[in-house]
Amino acid sequence: GILIVEVATEAQLAGMTKREAIEHAVGIRLRPILMTTAAMVLGVLPLIIASGAGAAARFNMGMVIAAGLSIGTLFTHGGWAEASHGRRGQPRLTSSCQGLAT
Repeated sequence: GILIVEVATEAQLAGMTKREAIEHAVGIRLRPILMTTAAMVLGVLPLIIASGAGAAARFNMGMVIAAGLSIGTLFTHGGWAEASHGRRGQPRLTSSCQGLAT
């Protein structure tokens, strides 16, 4: 989320409107964020499917990492989607976008 805000701020300083800057930043930064999260979740998959001695501890650690990354990414993506569409179809900014609203 922080990199999206940074790119949006730079785009706004370059002359874009706030909404254009947000849409531009999300278009650039969302894919790398999702790819990094997917790679990390897949990277802990061996911990989740482990067997043998210590498998229970590895499973718990893998689940915490995978669930935490997935939930955090969903909240980040949900906040940006809501920022661009609003709850009732009206554009609005969420708290994560408030720095751009000033």
